[in-house]
Amino acid sequence: MNEKIKNKLYLLIFTVTAFVLGWGAWNNYRPQVILASCIDIAERALTVQKRSELFSDTDYAYNKALQDCLRDAGIQ
Repeated sequence: MNEKIKNKLYLLIFTVTAFVLGWGAWNNYRPQVILASCIDIAERALTVQKRSELFSDTDYAYNKALQDCLRDAGIQ
């Protein structure tokens, strides 16, 4: 096989592999990072609400903060 064709074939294989790996990471890893961040945000919001005692139902406040964060991030 000609060296020029081999080089183009290897470049094509590398590009396709990189695209597939990037697509997989974007679709599988990104939602996990967003969920972990939203859980952290909800816990911190709950801590602030407990200090100010705005809400007596902490489960509702945590779930609402978590759902708001996930909705804003586009997960739900």
